[in-house]
Amino acid sequence: MTTSDEERYEFAEPDNGGCFIPRHGNYESSMTLLSAAADWYDAKVLPRDWKPDVRITISSENIAPYLNVLRSQVKRRYPRPGDAGLS
Repeated sequence: MTTSDEERYEFAEPDNGGCFIPRHGNYESSMTLLSAAADWYDAKVLPRDWKPDVRITISSENIAPYLNVLRSQVKRRYPRPGDAGLS
């Protein structure tokens, strides 16, 4: 007699308004459940390797002396693959 995944996990997800996420379950489904649960607490779930895409456009000449400092701060805070060791 075999047990389906649905039957196997049914005992762990009582009808209490919560959610149960199996460790080796479907990624998309699990992320959807995690996001819904995080939303209950005004939070967000992001993949571990998520990095924000930061683009800054500066057109004023008065900022020119600070541009290298700004670039180094952005690279330090949001490094991209291959930028390791750069400042």
